[in-house]
Amino acid sequence: MAAYKTEFARRPAALAREAGARDPEELGERLALLYDGAVSRSALNATGPGAHARAIATALVDAAID
Repeated sequence: MAAYKTEFARRPAALAREAGARDPEELGERLALLYDGAVSRSALNATGPGAHARAIATALVDAAID
């Protein structure tokens, strides 16, 4: 499970690097954590967590790339 989580965070970090993020590894970790939280919360509410996670992810990316 740990290897999967590490690899999962590496993917958005690679995309962040291509997009010119100041700290792509940090952004990748934040996005992976956000995803994990949204998936966990979706067990309680099928629609809300995804929309909230998208809004937060947009803010994180905008702040990291500005």
